[in-house]
Amino acid sequence: NLIARYFSWTQEQAIVNYLASVGSAPITLIGHSFGATTAIEIAADASTTINRTINLLITVDPVGRFVSTRDLVNAAANTDRWVNITSNPLSRDRTDEVAFIGTKIGDRVSDYADVSYWATGMHHGEFYGMLTKACPGFMQGGGC
Repeated sequence: NLIARYFSWTQEQAIVNYLASVGSAPITLIGHSFGATTAIEIAADASTTINRTINLLITVDPVGRFVSTRDLVNAAANTDRWVNITSNPLSRDRTDEVAFIGTKIGDRVSDYADVSYWATGMHHGEFYGMLTKACPGFMQGGGC
């Protein structure tokens, strides 16, 4: 049974508390934009904060100035599979401008993820489109 919960990127402690409460259920952690940075930080500390690994980490067009190399290394070590999706628009729209101002870090993240997918023609704000393009069938219970 899939149990999904939505959290804001600012709710890192609430996410950690929730993950600690799920017992041995597989954990898929998905974050978009600043939420992807929060997901990386949670995965980086998962072995100590929730005493387990993240089964699947999906970062969608991560944005954030302050992601450390330590967090990237530890997130990779604490994750069974990490898929990073980076938008690659043919022209910029308003959402892409916001992402660039917030500092896109997809290139850095790609060095640590198991799989990196460039969503050519997709804008930063097209989360669902990027996710379903990179992971067809994921929303219907398939893998990524």
